[in-house]
Amino acid sequence: MTSWCDSSAGGQTAAVRSGQVTATALVEAHLDRISARNPSLNAICTLAADQAIARAGAIDSAHAAGLPLGPLAGVVTRIKDVTPVRNMRTTYGSPLFADHVPSESALVVRRLEAAGAIVIGKTNSPEFAAGANTVNKVFGATHNPYQHGLSAGGSTGGGAVGAATGMIALAEGTDFGGSLRVPAAFCGVYGLRPTVGLIPSHPVPDPWDTGRVHGPIARTPGDIALALDAMRGPASESAIAVPDHADHHADPGTPPAEALRIGFAADITGIGIDPGPARAFALAMERISALVRTEDSGFFVPETRDAYRVARALWMAVQYRDLFDRGHTLAPALSRNIAAGRSLTGDQIAKAHATRAALWHRWQDLFARFDVLITPTVPVDPFPITQGWPCTVAGTELDDDVDWIAPTYAVTLMGLPALQVPFGKTPAGFPFGLQLIGPRFLANA
Repeated sequence: MTSWCDSSAGGQTAAVRSGQVTATALVEAHLDRISARNPSLNAICTLAADQAIARAGAIDSAHAAGLPLGPLAGVVTRIKDVTPVRNMRTTYGSPLFADHVPSESALVVRRLEAAGAIVIGKTNSPEFAAGANTVNKVFGATHNPYQHGLSAGGSTGGGAVGAATGMIALAEGTDFGGSLRVPAAFCGVYGLRPTVGLIPSHPVPDPWDTGRVHGPIARTPGDIALALDAMRGPASESAIAVPDHADHHADPGTPPAEALRIGFAADITGIGIDPGPARAFALAMERISALVRTEDSGFFVPETRDAYRVARALWMAVQYRDLFDRGHTLAPALSRNIAAGRSLTGDQIAKAHATRAALWHRWQDLFARFDVLITPTVPVDPFPITQGWPCTVAGTELDDDVDWIAPTYAVTLMGLPALQVPFGKTPAGFPFGLQLIGPRFLANA
């Protein structure tokens, strides 16, 4: 039965509908896989086996009675440990909330469950999802499935590892600087940061937040689409939720592959790229160029880095202002970010907004020439968990602990959609990922 753990979410729910397998059997298979793989990887931080089995039983009973099933019926999923789930321990990766049990589920969780997904527990995250390395003081470190002791990325590291190893079929996550895309790249799976407002966020400290978004991680692009369908849609709870759009599986505004204008760039922000990933990117573009028309875009926006630093610091101060007085208990990187936000001047914020506006117009000019821009998702191979982040890229020492994810946070700053796509391996044998970036609502992503 555990072989079901390696099938797609779409295949699993189709099998439940056809009677080939029960939802209960799917849950039991995933529990077996979790028992076998999680002790060494530490991706799953809270297990809710009884709740999942009860939920599966209800789906099986509904199916036996001939009642309609949701589009994700029987699909086993886990929720990132910064996203509230009713009556399920949710710690935010912080000792401050080590025993916290929410009384309300986030809107995105309610939507997944309404579609028939079975929440089997929570996936590990750095404290308050602040960081691209999944380590916290409550549950410890999540390991890369390709080599123990290396980073799985972050902050949705537990979700990416869970999906990559078949412990879950789908993972819910959040993305601010690259928290869905970076771990998906390090673990060899798909991760989508959707257009801001497409998947509403609630509850959140700031209903106007355009930085952090919810999104899915999965093993196939079809499963990403299934999850997106369940998660998206307007909501009165969100101040920035957008109206629903046409079915993104067959969007008439999307040209066929042979007509796509595809641009590429190895380094759009000036941080460089290590030799291994650079070689993998060159090979990937050779393969893609043999199938569709591509062109070196020459796109380069190094100004992104200073503007994002300000935007990130301000975001941290808004989101976590109530925690600042307890800063001594927070992870050092999180404390630094909150403090940086509180010390910003009006002039710094105004300058960052002006830079962001100028960058927006440059991105619009780019999309007048290309339908999609392809970049590497991350410029480095997975690094030791104990290192925290890579201190150098392409031999150059970094002066900021988040600059190595500049290829992903450049997208965040613009509110654009981006899909991480696994595409071969680097010379060191680790998964390599391409980031496909499009204009807002391209194929309704």
